[in-house]
Amino acid sequence: MAQVLHLTNGETINKKVAAKGNRIEELLATNASDEKIVEELYLRALCRYPKPTEKEKLLAVLSSAGKATSAETNSGEERRLAIEDLYWSVLTSKEFLFNH
Repeated sequence: MAQVLHLTNGETINKKVAAKGNRIEELLATNASDEKIVEELYLRALCRYPKPTEKEKLLAVLSSAGKATSAETNSGEERRLAIEDLYWSVLTSKEFLFNH
């Protein structure tokens, strides 16, 4: 249980998802679609495709990332932060922590 609390509240996952050269950066560099990002996250972390409701919710989050601002660099940064948040949410989920 202490490990779960550390992962949820500590810096371990935050540092990994924000690191340079990680999988998020690779996906952004290849202009991967939101759908590909969500599916790959689930396959890599949970060894399954997202359920339709999960996919729908996450795609909505990604599609809205960066739309509130008109600056290109801010939009790209907001999208990366949204993807980092998605990774964090899956990697700290009960399914990941207790099953994988």
